[in-house]
Amino acid sequence: MVFAKVSPVWYEVKDRVAYVTLNRPNKGNALNEEMHQELNRTWHRINEDEDVWVVVLQGAGDDFCVGEDLDEIAEAYRQDTEVQRWRLDDSWQRKYAGHAPTFGWPDPTKGLPGKPMLTVVHGKCHGSGLMFVVNADFSIAADDAEFSLPNVHQGTAPVQEVLSLTNSMLRTPVLRLALLGKYEHWTAERARQLGLIFETYPKDAIADRVDELVDILNNKSSPLCVRGAKAGYWGTIDIPYSLAGKLDHIYKAEVRAASEDSKEGPRAFAEKRRPQWKAR
Repeated sequence: MVFAKVSPVWYEVKDRVAYVTLNRPNKGNALNEEMHQELNRTWHRINEDEDVWVVVLQGAGDDFCVGEDLDEIAEAYRQDTEVQRWRLDDSWQRKYAGHAPTFGWPDPTKGLPGKPMLTVVHGKCHGSGLMFVVNADFSIAADDAEFSLPNVHQGTAPVQEVLSLTNSMLRTPVLRLALLGKYEHWTAERARQLGLIFETYPKDAIADRVDELVDILNNKSSPLCVRGAKAGYWGTIDIPYSLAGKLDHIYKAEVRAASEDSKEGPRAFAEKRRPQWKAR
């Protein structure tokens, strides 16, 4: 087992599972610049670690993530003496003082992370905290989870959040959430009904369900084929079906068919035993 604290992110690898925990509980796990950069490095670290097959993202304390750290953004405004420079720019450009921002939420369309990811939500999931939900391969929520997009009342436009939500949900609920802001809250069950959440569980039972899902992904499935299924969705979400088919053939030929696991699967089936996956 490898265990390390990467402030403000907890990172633990156990039995081929990377557990990533948002670790600013006294701030509702609000995302500041340091956290964004640490998380971005974490996704790359996961991709490079051959001993990681599955990723579980969770939040420490009472809430999952309340969105961006508005205290930090406000402080950046106070320190900015060149107000005119930012007149046409949004808060992110102000916050990062002209530098290209580094975002910490996963970006599966860019292969971050390239391994199956499960997000586990409890308490408040507000603002850009929703990015961890919609960009996961699937998400589950405790029955105390609450979803909201209060950006319009905070002077921050939820452009990225709306774009990501639109990929997985219908227009009407997305715009209702975005335009009504803090006056629109979704319970865990409502989020499940609308397709944002995969499942809901009582808070005291959700850890057991996480273990069950991780076991399926980690021990009962071919890791390369799971990654191929993920790549098949996120890698072809915005391209024509004909091109997607070509990418499918490339993946099968170069990754799956040439691997040891591609031979182990049929062999184990014929011998009526459990496959011994190696992810190579």
